[in-house]
Amino acid sequence: MNFRFHHQRRGGSILDITPLVDTVFNLMIFFALSMNFIATPGFKVKLPEASSATPVRERKNLEVVIKADGNIYIDSDVIMDIRKEMKKRFHTGMYRAVIIKADSRTPHGRVVEVLDAAKAAGFRMLAIATGPRRQ
Repeated sequence: MNFRFHHQRRGGSILDITPLVDTVFNLMIFFALSMNFIATPGFKVKLPEASSATPVRERKNLEVVIKADGNIYIDSDVIMDIRKEMKKRFHTGMYRAVIIKADSRTPHGRVVEVLDAAKAAGFRMLAIATGPRRQ
């Protein structure tokens, strides 16, 4: 018995990638637009300028923002009792340094108050954020 198999040759199959391209393009647009809505907690403050500034490389910093009106913020929350808040944050053990981002128009006494509260709570690494000096 001699069997012969006849294979029919089909035309080349074409893969339509248009839906794939559309899907990938829509995903790119979605992620690009959603990145605009990701905001880090913070406020616009005009930092004082300094030419001798060095960057702090610690990863676990407690950032305290003092606006020009004297209000103190941590993680976008207004802080009424800075001493109590600093003690609470120090005892969590999550933070290594305190970085104070004070507006250049903030009263000096308010910055000293935050520095004193951080030191009294137990923080030893304290820094004041500055911007680069313009030439």
